[in-house]
Amino acid sequence: GARWSKQHKSNLRMISIAHTPGGEMHIVVGMLAFSGGLITEKILVSIIASSLISTIIFGPWLSFTVKKLRKHLFDVIFRENDVFIDVEAGSQEEMLQFMSSTVAQRSKLNFEQVYQEVKLREEQMSTAMGRSIAIPHARIEGLKSSHVFVFHCRHGLEWDSPDGSLVRLIVLVITPKDSPNAQLQILQSMADTLRDRQTAQSLVSSRDSRYIWASLKLGIDECQECNLRE
Repeated sequence: GARWSKQHKSNLRMISIAHTPGGEMHIVVGMLAFSGGLITEKILVSIIASSLISTIIFGPWLSFTVKKLRKHLFDVIFRENDVFIDVEAGSQEEMLQFMSSTVAQRSKLNFEQVYQEVKLREEQMSTAMGRSIAIPHARIEGLKSSHVFVFHCRHGLEWDSPDGSLVRLIVLVITPKDSPNAQLQILQSMADTLRDRQTAQSLVSSRDSRYIWASLKLGIDECQECNLRE
């Protein structure tokens, strides 16, 4: 049923476990069926035995599954005060330095390490996606949790955008070096949110940090493997 309803594969085990308990009800239904002559005594014994076994193993099975699922989740830190409005920067280079400095302070990382990784990614290919938006990203050695920062520039910046637009909204995604899937999942959630033209335009034109934070937070909330920490 979970597969037919197109549930994400990460939810299948939990759904199956949720349907495991209920041994008492199975026994009651079995006894009613037996008293009504619908099933034999042998089938009733089988129902009782399977109900007792499922009830006994439910606790350990659930505990094991929760632990296993947690291993596949990754923490994403994105707070309202991680959104910076009216940032003054005269160039992309100046903006990269400001962002790297902010990340280093908030994440207790080395500025040069963050700056070099973010700059290297931009040199490989522009992270501008058009519509005055860029999503720079980097994987940092020693980082334990993923972080999302948003910078809304007072003036548009040249960012080699595919549509030629000046970038004003920058979503910076920083993830652990040893967690490539975290970067992919977060970037996908951001891209899905910003792909909508109306949403993109409203975020670029807005100067309301809470609105920007809440809008982008929804995208992370929909990420199946993201454990959002505010």
